[in-house]
Amino acid sequence: VSIRERNLLGRGQDIRLGGTIAARRQLVEFSFTQPYFLDRAMSAGVDIFRSQRDFQRESGYDYRTTGIVPRMAYPISEYLSQELRYTLRTDEITNVAAGAADIIKDASGDILLSGFGHTTSYDRRDDRQDPTDGYFLRLTNDVAGAGGDVKFLRTGVSAGFFYPLAPEYVIALLAETGHIFGLGTDRVRLQHRYF
Repeated sequence: VSIRERNLLGRGQDIRLGGTIAARRQLVEFSFTQPYFLDRAMSAGVDIFRSQRDFQRESGYDYRTTGIVPRMAYPISEYLSQELRYTLRTDEITNVAAGAADIIKDASGDILLSGFGHTTSYDRRDDRQDPTDGYFLRLTNDVAGAGGDVKFLRTGVSAGFFYPLAPEYVIALLAETGHIFGLGTDRVRLQHRYF
């Protein structure tokens, strides 16, 4: 269930509250965005979330994460934009089964992540919500290690291409890849690997 208002009190503010309750997953998230922050062509916002997952069947553990992400985005040119963010979150692995893999047993407990990131996007789609033509390219970097318990660099690249086939049909091709590695002597922990 989620509720969203894209023009809160007639000011163009975007606010969203959502939640998921399932047998093996629970999620609560809140998001707020202020467009034209400080009367400029940039937006500022914050995301707050708490998620819990049951991986007992697959791997013998439970996973919980709680965090806050303040962010700011601004255009560089007509098609090029950038988002900057700071992430502060805790990741917890609990209820580890006796027969779980050693990598899971080693990762049990809670970890504090503190880091900065950016996303640079080049977007030539005709509509960002429901594109029918155009493409986008996106580069993302996140560096953890501004305090906290982990240090890593994660880089991701994604792209999408949309082509109208007929008035009501669109071909969409999407691709994404990424790489993460520990900084210094830190190794990438289970909680921060790609799933």
